[in-house]
Amino acid sequence: YGGSLNLSWARTKWLKYPDSASALPYQRVTGRTYDSMLILVAEGLYQTEDEIDHSAWVDGIRPSLGDIKYKDIDGDGVIDAWKDRIYKGRSNSPELTGGLTLYASFKGFDANVMFTGGAFFDVALTGIYYNGVMDNTPFTKMFKDGANAPKFLAENSWRPDNTDAKYPRLTISRVNDNNGLASTFWYKDGKYIRMKTAQIGYTFPKKWMDKVNVSSLRIFVQGSNLFTFDGLPKGVDPEAPGVNVGYYPQQRTFMGGLTLTF
Repeated sequence: YGGSLNLSWARTKWLKYPDSASALPYQRVTGRTYDSMLILVAEGLYQTEDEIDHSAWVDGIRPSLGDIKYKDIDGDGVIDAWKDRIYKGRSNSPELTGGLTLYASFKGFDANVMFTGGAFFDVALTGIYYNGVMDNTPFTKMFKDGANAPKFLAENSWRPDNTDAKYPRLTISRVNDNNGLASTFWYKDGKYIRMKTAQIGYTFPKKWMDKVNVSSLRIFVQGSNLFTFDGLPKGVDPEAPGVNVGYYPQQRTFMGGLTLTF
């Protein structure tokens, strides 16, 4: 029996960046971690009309009950999709990655398991695309662009009879896309541990094989992506790319086989 462990840590930082002279202090890149994201700060969901009346609105458009409430960073009474963003979102690449392999054998049986993991990064359910546009994904809006819808949105969205909901009200409107903006509401801590592979095998005794003129025979079963420990909604892969529209999650697979040597 035995095992091996490997860990890797990597962090980058902008020591110097050609920030514009007019850039707001909290939006300057110099000194920030590379690939960190400018996003809005969410303050929960609107629960009363009075709360809406006394809050700043995105681009001056009145939100509805169950919509995401955002923090007015510059205090001008309006949530500007650009001016009120601050560096809160971390890169989707883990700063800490690692792997653990365990193996053992006994009387012909052998087993090995490999775990992988990552920490200190964020997974964006919605995000900022390469052209700077913020938009929903199927993980934040039911049937977005004709895609299938995750069960967690349907079951845990805000409704008048479910005001303690985890997610905002459901909408198909394109007029007021208040809830599709990149914010701390949709950026989730991506840390995870995944059982990447596991294999169990058995090698038949040589004295048995000699009787049938076989040098060796080993049978095995193997599984991949067997389970993952994380804090993400079901169906969201912590190893997904930055904006995961169209990304197909890694699947749990099983296989078996034999190795025969004459």
